[in-house]
Amino acid sequence: MKNIYIRPALILTFLLMAAPLSAAVIVTPNGGTDTANPSGTYVYGWEFNVNSQITVDHLAIYDSGLDGLAESHDIGIWNPAGALLLSATIASGTGTVLDGLFRLVDVSNTVLAVGSGYVIAATNFDVDLMRVNASYLTIGPEISFVESRFLDTGGSLDRPTNSIGSLKYFGPSFTVIDSSTAVPIPATLALFGLGLAILGWSRRNKRS
Repeated sequence: MKNIYIRPALILTFLLMAAPLSAAVIVTPNGGTDTANPSGTYVYGWEFNVNSQITVDHLAIYDSGLDGLAESHDIGIWNPAGALLLSATIASGTGTVLDGLFRLVDVSNTVLAVGSGYVIAATNFDVDLMRVNASYLTIGPEISFVESRFLDTGGSLDRPTNSIGSLKYFGPSFTVIDSSTAVPIPATLALFGLGLAILGWSRRNKRS
């Protein structure tokens, strides 16, 4: 009878050990309207400052209807010196993960050091919509929004340099690893030890 309770506890222990660090979309638009640029040759994005070091683990595209993307989007983040740090393509359709208002694509964990003048941007907003003139929500104090940007690149991914002014355009975004909710290494080791102890106890009870 005891083993009935031991096995679920053991499974829970190993699930906790295997759980990934949580992620949260760094900026979510609220209010405003949704619009597109019919020409399809522009990239749109926004400039931001990093106030405390963060680790980017997903790039994201706004999904206006929460029903999938009409087109694939090339997306990237540039450092303050203008060098492309990471990029990816988010596929059309509903095959990518939906997190709130955004479709996500996994990228290699990339550290953004404290600094001013980072830029994120993406292609293909001739059919898929952006949120325009939106307020924004920053997840914690790690970053601060500077301004939205655009550039006519002929449709290729490049760093936008033109300011949109006071309007706030949100198409691309990203997620960061939230270390505050991660299981610390000592706690993980403790869970591992607990799992081994429960496993040993279960085997002894079986033999007895």
